[in-house]
Formats: sequence, structure tokens, C-alpha cells
Amino acid sequence: FEYGAGQLLKDFEDNIKGMKKLETKNIELTFPEDYFEKQLANKHAKYKITLKNLHTKKLPKLDDEMAKDIGKETLDEVKEELKKSLLSQKEQEHRRDYSEVIKDILLKTYDFEIPQGLVDAEIERSKKDKEEVLKQLRLEFILHSIAQREKMQATPQDIEQRLNMLAQLYRQPAEEIRKLYAKNNMQGMLASQIVLDKTMDLLVDHAKMV
Repeated sequence: FEYGAGQLLKDFEDNIKGMKKLETKNIELTFPEDYFEKQLANKHAKYKITLKNLHTKKLPKLDDEMAKDIGKETLDEVKEELKKSLLSQKEQEHRRDYSEVIKDILLKTYDFEIPQGLVDAEIERSKKDKEEVLKQLRLEFILHSIAQREKMQATPQDIEQRLNMLAQLYRQPAEEIRKLYAKNNMQGMLASQIVLDKTMDLLVDHAKMV
């Protein structure tokens, strides 16, 4: 992976800073509360890592030859693709902003009690404080209700795509990720998270059109 490129958690990168080639190090980190994979959020993890190799990037000369090296015909084509990428990133930032506003509106609009047993179980599982757990559970109930009304589902293609994304994120073979989720009976949790994500996307798309 590329250090500083944001491919891994910041705590992970901070721990490997200064390591030398072939050096082995034990590190510990906690996944953030807002981690996109809910089952890993706020979980503590231990890793033993060995830095097998170390490379320094050398910036190429910006010309058509460089463009051909990365599969493009001209430098202008590279610039156009970079422009599209930056616009896409900006769009994602806007969607995240919309998402947070919508969540706040939903929580203020729909106020209801959550069974205490469910709250206690989630506090024990996630180690989050009660207020955060209540907000999270209420939001999930609301989104699942909307998903049911809109007939939102996690298709086999959705699940396969998410598993492949996780495989890329953790740099593991996709088949290993599938086995991990099957072994720990996490397919249902993954499908539920996909439905919640698709429902949130639907609400964001609707908000942008209004």
C-alpha cells in the first residue's frame, strides 16, 4: 500500500511510521465508531506486521509518453480523467453532507422507545454509550421501515460487490472474505447493512432533486 494515501486507518499508518525493511512490529488499534463496516465499528484489533519491502515513488515527466505508460493516449486524456475523479470525490463529499442532515431530520421527526433489552445488548456489543446506541438503533428502525415500504433488498450482486470491496480494502482474496463471513454467520448482517446503505442513498437522491 501507499503510505499516506489514506488506504488504511490513520492509526495503522501512524504505527508503522519509521519502520525499516524486514522489521516486525506488533500494533493495536480500534476501528472508529463511524467505520463503514458496522460489525467492525469500535472494535479493538491486534496485528503483527512485517515490512517486507520499501519503495520510494519517483514522479514521471508529465507528457504523452507518461500517459501511454498508464494506458492513455495523451496527457490531455489523463487530465480529463483526473478532473472527473476530483468531481466524483466532491460529489461524494456532498452526498455525505446530505446524509448527515437527513439523519438528523429523521431522528428529530420520529421519536419512539427502543426495547431496553435491545439497547443493553447493543451497548455490550459495541461498547458505545447509551445515547449513541439509542440514536443508532432508532435510525436503523426508521431506515428499515422506509426500506420495507420501498421494497429495498440486498441482491446477490450487491452482496458479491460488497465482499469484493472488502477483499480489496483488506488486501485479501475475495474467497477468504466470503469464507470469513459464512463461518461467522455474518451474511445477514452484511445484507442488512447494504439495505440500510441503499435506503440512505435513495433519501439522498430524493433530497437532491427537491
